[in-house]
Parts: sequence; C-alpha cells; structure tokens
Amino acid sequence: MERTGRVNWITGIVGALVGVVIGVAAWVGIYQLGYIAGIAGFIMMICSVKGFELLGGGINIPAMILCVVIDIAAVYFAHKLAVTVSIMQELNYSFGQSYKYIPFLMEYSEFSAAYYKDLAMGYGLTAVAIVPTIINMFKGKKREQ
Repeated sequence: MERTGRVNWITGIVGALVGVVIGVAAWVGIYQLGYIAGIAGFIMMICSVKGFELLGGGINIPAMILCVVIDIAAVYFAHKLAVTVSIMQELNYSFGQSYKYIPFLMEYSEFSAAYYKDLAMGYGLTAVAIVPTIINMFKGKKREQ
C-alpha cells in the first residue's frame, strides 16, 4: 500500500465510492444466493481503500478514516438494499413498495431479529477487514518516521 502525505481528495473520494459500489453489488448478489453477505463488507473495505489509493494518488491516515466512515454507512445501505430486493422477489412488489414495506416487517420479531443479525454479522466481517488494514497503516507510518 503506497502511503503519502498528499493525496487528491476529490478523485480519492470518487475512487472510494466506486470501490464501495463494487462491495454493495457483491453484498446484494451474495444475499440473493441465501448467504449472509458480510463477506462483501470485507470486499467493500478493500475496494474503497484501493479505489481511494488509485484515484487519489495514495492513502494516508485521514483518507483511511474517511474510507472507514464510507464503508460503515455503505454496509447499512447495502443490507437494506439486499433486503429490499429480497422482498421484491418474494412479494412481486416494486422497488419503492418493497423499501417502504421494511418498517412494517420490522414490527415482527422474527424478521427484525434476522435483519439485525445479518447486519451485525456484516459489520463484524467488515471490521475484520478494517482493523488489520488500519493497524498495518499505522505500523507503516511509524516505520517511515
């Protein structure tokens, strides 16, 4: 991982967002196969950091923190999108109807328990990607000093 103090924030953010979109697509696809899509959180983190690094000209600690924040938000939205697509397929609703139906379904403890369990696992697996990446970044910074 190339580290640099100066990065291009605009293109770096674009790169991180493109990477997150790849992870979101993976999340939805894996979820539709009937698996907990948390592994896509790992993909999401790696792709957002790499996207920032490639388009931003490098990565530094503030950029890494930004990628983490983007990934945390993206996991939430990816999971909600995956559940929306599942509702569309099950009930033959439109995307909008399915999205609006989620709060109603959350009133049922079985649905809400499964929803939050999958979301928690997604965050957990994303953390598995985030923590070592950040630790390695800090170790690299200490070696450079």
